[in-house]
Amino acid sequence: MKQAYQLITVGKVLSMEAVNAPDSLTNRFQAYGDVAFNFFKNTSDVLLSTFKVEEEVSLNLISLGSNLAKLRGVRYVDIKDVAVYVPSGMSCKYPELLEVLERAVRYNNDIIETTLEPLIKWLSAGLNQPQSLSAIFGSTGTYNFAFDNAKHEDLVNMLKNCFDTNSTHDQLPVKYVFERLLDIEESVKTMNDLVVEAKTTLPKTVLSKIEEAKKLLNTLVERHKQDPDKYNLSPRTVTVLTELMGQAAMRCEFYSVTRYYLMLSYTAITNTVGNLDVALNR
Repeated sequence: MKQAYQLITVGKVLSMEAVNAPDSLTNRFQAYGDVAFNFFKNTSDVLLSTFKVEEEVSLNLISLGSNLAKLRGVRYVDIKDVAVYVPSGMSCKYPELLEVLERAVRYNNDIIETTLEPLIKWLSAGLNQPQSLSAIFGSTGTYNFAFDNAKHEDLVNMLKNCFDTNSTHDQLPVKYVFERLLDIEESVKTMNDLVVEAKTTLPKTVLSKIEEAKKLLNTLVERHKQDPDKYNLSPRTVTVLTELMGQAAMRCEFYSVTRYYLMLSYTAITNTVGNLDVALNR
């Protein structure tokens, strides 16, 4: 999903585009709103593409069934050249990819309570109590938003490093994706754990929260344009709000990218089990 990685780059410059807009508060806020709207639209588009994938894939637990005993009874050398399915462009072994996906899914599972709900709450408060808009907020203010940039960047890079965006292969011999037979069994177990955990925070819920934030932001921009004295934001508030919206957009985008690759990996491992079934029953 090359578009997804391009969106991450957009997120990094989001706040700077707004901060460097013309000095007029109205211009700065409007410029910020345009950038944020465009970014959230792209984020929504990525999530919608994830929905299309999930509509075609039913997330059920994968079972090796009777092949588990057979798998434990063969030698690695006997199946090392059997072709198995992989997510398109995967450039690492399955255990490494699944470890990264596991960390990413757990990181994403609190996106609503730690990112979207606080943002919605602050925007709603600003609309209902315009005087609160002039307050400086942040880690000790009205809006407490916890964003670990180092952790986020680390996870983004780890996921990117698992794929070669210039490659389209979707099958590889066992020897390139599993170092030992036990890795096959453990990868199926890990994927099943991810299937259960991924249902904690569903894309439909995340997308509805993004839409709610977009509507609130749009309303705030319009009211500020119509009555800048009543809906007065201090320059510091605009700057901090810009940074927070940029960070929220980055988190939402990473959530959608993670979900997309999780679905691809689930499908590939499911098909891999089917391939092994054929190989082990020859």
